[in-house]
Amino acid sequence: MKTVEEFRTSRPKEWDALMQELESLGGAAFYLKDLVKNHDGVVWFHPFFPSMKQSDIHEINRVEIEGRKKMLLSYEFYRDRVPGFENSYIALSSPQLGTQGGQRVVGEYVCTTKDMISDEVFEDTIAIFPDNDNEEISAKHPNVCIPYRALVPRKVDGLLVACRAFSSEFQFNEYFNLIPHCIAFGQAAGTAAAMAAQSGIRPRDVNYAALQKNLIRQGVKLPVP
Repeated sequence: MKTVEEFRTSRPKEWDALMQELESLGGAAFYLKDLVKNHDGVVWFHPFFPSMKQSDIHEINRVEIEGRKKMLLSYEFYRDRVPGFENSYIALSSPQLGTQGGQRVVGEYVCTTKDMISDEVFEDTIAIFPDNDNEEISAKHPNVCIPYRALVPRKVDGLLVACRAFSSEFQFNEYFNLIPHCIAFGQAAGTAAAMAAQSGIRPRDVNYAALQKNLIRQGVKLPVP
């Protein structure tokens, strides 16, 4: 990696030209260095393939196959063309395709880009998240609150959305749709579902304050207003 970084910093025009060529071929021109101890020579590639049909099995298969082809294309390009990668090899590939974004429910509340900088503490807050993907915003607005209503479909009873399909605009969803976020949604939705079943009420009618107290007893940190 020392050779790679030296080439990248000392010959930036050549590096840029190579990455542009790789991108034109459909390869992955961006990587992240592994931060784990003793993984100094490991880099991660996370290619993205835009699609409007994430729930279509034929589209999923197409992207899966395309991704594997582009993985080999990218690997061979780095190995043959980029100084430092001459003896590189593929150590691990994802066992399956992962989707980011996609269709979302229209809930009783829709999280918007304004909510990312409003610092509003909702009366039905069930989770708080830092915006780790946007340092400029997170420095000024370290905590973004998620309302329970964003998990409750506007026109469907007996259903809670505990995944990245929570009610939100694209920009908001892009920053808060990862595994830690979904874990928090799942904990809140599961708790609310149990409370609704025990009380014989609809999930949308669960008492917000009681839900928050229940989550706090489980160790969830909430800025209750």
